[in-house]
Amino acid sequence: MGYLELETENSRLHAENEVLRAEIHILKGRLTLLDTHQSLAKGMRGETLVANWITGSITIHNAAHDVETAAGLIRLEIKYSGLNVADRNRKLGGLGTQRWAWSKPFGESSKKKYDRLILVGDKDPRYIDQYQGIDCPYVLFDVPFNEILPLTIQTNRGHYRSIQLTTNPKKAKSAASALFSKYQVSLDELTKLYGL
Repeated sequence: MGYLELETENSRLHAENEVLRAEIHILKGRLTLLDTHQSLAKGMRGETLVANWITGSITIHNAAHDVETAAGLIRLEIKYSGLNVADRNRKLGGLGTQRWAWSKPFGESSKKKYDRLILVGDKDPRYIDQYQGIDCPYVLFDVPFNEILPLTIQTNRGHYRSIQLTTNPKKAKSAASALFSKYQVSLDELTKLYGL
C-alpha cells in the first residue's frame, strides 16, 4: 500500500470510529433510561416476547393495548413479572416464598381497552414440573378482559389494582389462584390461539 492509500484507509477508519462512538453514546443513553425506569424495561420485555411468539405487532407507547395479533382482530395487554420475594422473614439462605406481581392491568386511570390479558412470569425452578410447557422459561396466563377484576387486589396505596400470585401452585390461595387452574397456557397454546 502506498502513502495515499494508507492515508485514505486511515481517514475511513477514523470516520467509522466516530460513527461507532456516536452509536455507543446513544446506546448508553437508552441503557440509562431503561436502568432508571425498570418497569418500562420489564413491560417492553413482555411485549416483545409475546409479539415475537405470535408474530403480532407492538402498539405505540401509551396505547389502549400493547400488542395486536397479526390479523389485527385481537387486542392484547401484556404484563411481565420477574420473581419477587414475598416472604421478607425467610430463613437465611433459603429462597422463601416468591411471587409474581403484575400491576395496573387496567392502566393508570382504567383507560386500557383490550380483549385479553397475557401475564408472563419467570419460572420458579423449584416448581418447574408444576407449570405448563417445558419449552418456555416463562409461565403464561391468558385472561379475558371481563374476568380480570376478581383476580386483582387493591394495593396498599389504594391508587390502583394489581395481580399477585405465589409461584407455588400448591400453595396458591389468593384472589389470583384461579390463574393456575383456569388461565395457565403453554407457549404452544398461546401461539396457536393468537399466532398466524
